[in-house]
Amino acid sequence: MNWLALGALLVSMRAWASHPLLTDDTKVLGKGVAEFELHGESARRDGSQGVERPAHVLAKLGYGATETVDVEAELPYVREVADGMVTTGRADAAVALKWRFYGGEKGLSFAVKPGVLLPTGRDELGLGAGRARWGTSLIAAYELAKIELLGHVAYVDNRNDIGERVELWHLSAALRWAASDRLKLVVDLARESSTDPAECPANEVVYGFTFALRPDVDLGIGLKYGLNESADDRGVRAGIKLRW
Repeated sequence: MNWLALGALLVSMRAWASHPLLTDDTKVLGKGVAEFELHGESARRDGSQGVERPAHVLAKLGYGATETVDVEAELPYVREVADGMVTTGRADAAVALKWRFYGGEKGLSFAVKPGVLLPTGRDELGLGAGRARWGTSLIAAYELAKIELLGHVAYVDNRNDIGERVELWHLSAALRWAASDRLKLVVDLARESSTDPAECPANEVVYGFTFALRPDVDLGIGLKYGLNESADDRGVRAGIKLRW
């Protein structure tokens, strides 16, 4: 299985979430507000051919085009250590549009996020598909007092000529609890397709927190654990957001 190709694709799928979550939320920035995010993940996988250490860093820029629509651009960088060899390089970039099309007074909201994966990755190293692809997400959120429940379904049309699975899915649900005005505790459960047609989906769980360092600066840190053989055994996820 090409773990680099899978990692590069999942970077793009997961990047649409708010670290340390794998599940996205329905929040948008608001007209004229900009946000820069820097996220990273370092994981470990004990495979049949030895220990593998996939990692990625992602830079994301978002802008509120209207009160309910954000425009986002993402550029990921992937590093893989396996069999004593190190492979690094940029993966496929993504451009997405996030539209919060419903926000009711009773705490229920919905958003849709279509996006395009651009062939900017080094496909000769397995870090990109070598062609443009597209994907979309449907996100739901329900807030009740200090608790917020999130649901996220994502699809990627993984067009390719190298025998990878063409239709890829991400299903996840998360709970976010406001322990204080600045601290939120999170737990997230996700299931994601593998690019290898012979592999079953990866099941993972994340525990962590987000903390508002300032009204315009957020920090997120979480621990990830794999629940089956297709997933990473464990990992650390961290990210920071700056708004202006």
